[in-house]
Amino acid sequence: MPILFPLQPNTTLIDSQLSETTNEGSYMNIQNLLSVKQVCASLNLSRSWLFLAEREGRYPKGVRLTPRCVRYRADLHEQFVRGEWEGKANA
Repeated sequence: MPILFPLQPNTTLIDSQLSETTNEGSYMNIQNLLSVKQVCASLNLSRSWLFLAEREGRYPKGVRLTPRCVRYRADLHEQFVRGEWEGKANA
């Protein structure tokens, strides 16, 4: 899937929406983000479920890159799959 904004491979982007800091401080590696399609395929659930669960605080909030582009943090997704994500505490 092509990236629609000019980033070089293995570069980082600043995300002011992150409430937690990653190992790199307030920077996040673009390769650690999952698309809606990837998350839905991983969970075997629909886009509608994902957006509703995110809005209700049952799934981690996405990172909005542009008004129409949202990505989800891979580390939080893995925690959710393992049952370690704490729900509304992250909302």
